[in-house]
Amino acid sequence: MTADPDQDCVQNFVEWMFGTDPKESAPPPIEWVITDTTISASFPVDLSAGGMVVSLQVSSDLVTWLDWQTYAVGHGLGIENIEVAAIRSFGSRAFARLMFTRP
Repeated sequence: MTADPDQDCVQNFVEWMFGTDPKESAPPPIEWVITDTTISASFPVDLSAGGMVVSLQVSSDLVTWLDWQTYAVGHGLGIENIEVAAIRSFGSRAFARLMFTRP
């Protein structure tokens, strides 16, 4: 599941969670919104990928990352739209990333 046959830098298990085709190169369907006070990301989740964990991590220096919000994908059928957000209280320089793991 860690393969990336379409070489779009999105591993197969993440494509499975998004409900995208791992054989067709495309950017991940993540919408980032950055304001003066928050950083948020919204994206679709295929509920058949139950058990996956998504963590929004924040950093002020790209070295030390803090898990700000974690979402565990539930089990089921269909697509659910998820939004995770962080308050920008960690300085003027703010970076965010999503980490995807399988327990």
